[in-house]
Amino acid sequence: MEPEVCVCGVCCAAILAISSILMQ
Repeated sequence: MEPEVCVCGVCCAAILAISSILMQ
């Protein structure tokens, strides 16, 4: 499984959530 490849919605959701939290 390659973390860079966003195939599952859960992975992307987690990445977007973490990114948004860090940017705040």
